[in-house]
Amino acid sequence: MTSSPPGWYPDPWVPAGMRWWDGFGWTHHHAAPAPRPPSKITPLPFVAAVGGILAVGVPLALSEPVISVLDDLKVPAPLLVIIAVTMAYLPSLWWCREVIRRYGTNSLRNDIGLAMRPVDLGWGPLTWLSCAIAQATVFGLVTAFDVPFESNLQSGEGGHTGLGYKIAFAVIAIGLAPVIEEIAFRGVVLRGLLSVTNPPVAITIQGLLFGAAHFNPVWGSGNIGLVLVLSAAGVVFGAAAVLVKRLAPCMIAHAIVNSIAIAVFFSGWEPSR
Repeated sequence: MTSSPPGWYPDPWVPAGMRWWDGFGWTHHHAAPAPRPPSKITPLPFVAAVGGILAVGVPLALSEPVISVLDDLKVPAPLLVIIAVTMAYLPSLWWCREVIRRYGTNSLRNDIGLAMRPVDLGWGPLTWLSCAIAQATVFGLVTAFDVPFESNLQSGEGGHTGLGYKIAFAVIAIGLAPVIEEIAFRGVVLRGLLSVTNPPVAITIQGLLFGAAHFNPVWGSGNIGLVLVLSAAGVVFGAAAVLVKRLAPCMIAHAIVNSIAIAVFFSGWEPSR
């Protein structure tokens, strides 16, 4: 085994079991009788999902209130963008790097599906259309059952409408979120969950976690409806990642969703109940 690349191999101690070889030695990660899923995308150890949830969820939940405070303090827009990006996404990138180094082949393409093909220019808009339908359906249910809902398209709690706030929000939402959040949720978290459960369950769980990562403490019970609507998007993105085994269509769809949201954000319009 000394020359074998990282991956799942027959467990030398557990009959019919599988154990993770990190390229240097056997780890404590094991599965019996064999790692799933039938989706045929390469799973990662469950610890990758746990770490990914913490690395992306906590910073995302805290970044918006921090940006609002800094905007009130009249922090220059360029510095505001740097602070926001560092706080929101640097932990996710660090954990992704650790995951592919420890448990994968050290290749973003092979380990988390960071690849693109020309056909993805078609898959991306199709994924976005599916996402729009799913979100509209969930929003309709939220409205019908009078579930508390707070739009994340508003200008921030307390009327944060400064140019610096808007620039930071736009740069993160359009330029970075579609790439880094897809790497984190559909690349690391989803594949970590696929090592311990089947694709439908893994897709649902990571979708709910994606929605929950956008929780904003200042919105109180209004987070319930918002998390449900965003979770619908997360589920669609997860299904697309499993279907095509690449992240590019999800990134394209995510960018379209966020671009529309930013256009609405700058227009000042807010969804009504």
